[in-house]
Amino acid sequence: MKDNTLTDQALIDAHAHLDTIEPVQEALQRARSAGIKQVVAVGMDLDSNLKTLDIAGRFPGTVLPAIGYHPWRISAEDVDRNLALIESQLSQCVALGEVGLDYKVKAKKPLQRDVFSRVLKFAVSQRKPVIVHSRFSCERSFQ
Repeated sequence: MKDNTLTDQALIDAHAHLDTIEPVQEALQRARSAGIKQVVAVGMDLDSNLKTLDIAGRFPGTVLPAIGYHPWRISAEDVDRNLALIESQLSQCVALGEVGLDYKVKAKKPLQRDVFSRVLKFAVSQRKPVIVHSRFSCERSFQ
């Protein structure tokens, strides 16, 4: 019988907000010491996406970028700029995310749905997996 323990396996952190951690180099060193070989760094808005791409550029092969537009961070003023960044940089990322719907936050639901729909089209066109945030939205229709 094959041993299914993770002790001899390469571990990947599949969802980390590295843009919020300072100093990131020390955090990555601690992760490596714990056996983490790679980290998928997820973006949440324009600033976060730019920081995530920068961090991935400074730690190639270790930090894998995923840029997105988290429903908590959606603001009507930044939608076009952030979506333009996502569309232009998604090909350099391992995934789209973090994106989705959140029916508990006060962000306008039609705007959340519009942004989610638009970024999903980017993911489909570039054949990227999607890191989805979903809170109190699983029973809502996407019409």
